[in-house]
Amino acid sequence: MQHSAPTSAPLPIIAVLLAAGKGARFTAPAHKLTIPIDGIPIVRRTALNCLNAELARDVVAVTGANSETILPLLQGLPLRIVPNPDWESGQFSSLLAGLKAARTVSAGDRFAACFVLADQPFVRVDTYNGLIRAARETPAKIIVPRYKEKRGNPTVFPERLFPEMLSAPIDDSGGRRWLTDENIRFLDVDDPGVLKDIDRVSDLPGGAPESQRGDIISA
Repeated sequence: MQHSAPTSAPLPIIAVLLAAGKGARFTAPAHKLTIPIDGIPIVRRTALNCLNAELARDVVAVTGANSETILPLLQGLPLRIVPNPDWESGQFSSLLAGLKAARTVSAGDRFAACFVLADQPFVRVDTYNGLIRAARETPAKIIVPRYKEKRGNPTVFPERLFPEMLSAPIDDSGGRRWLTDENIRFLDVDDPGVLKDIDRVSDLPGGAPESQRGDIISA
């Protein structure tokens, strides 16, 4: 009687939700991540998309600026909250805080990290799933989504880069220093959401000028 060889478990993917920035370009009284789209605050909408994807591990949410207003919007979700007291040092400091927490979550197991921008609520769940599948097919590559020849986010980084990332200086180059041709595998997606983040009030659905968005901002 022949026995089939045991199949190895799929590579775990831990999502790191980057929600620590001040959002200075969003010129409105409220923090951009608190603004509702279809009744759901942007940060919660993005988190739900991560949680609905085929992630084999956890979602780590990194908070910093305006955490007192961001945290209540994530209540009830199965997230691990990681405060970044150094958020003013830039996004890379939040990325590293999330990566360190993800390594703790992994308890020494292998994993890849999917870095998610909290102000990208329009990325589809099937896009996350495609990125996850690509990361498992080519675990040594950074997986970058591409829509109509334009690269976007989120990205999945392989474990082999973690030691170098964790020892890198915190500066403006951030994770971009590893986005080289030899490191990247592009994944073409039919999802404009990978290119759309909410930086300004005019980026909200409808695209109205900032002067006409006051009623939405105060909702």
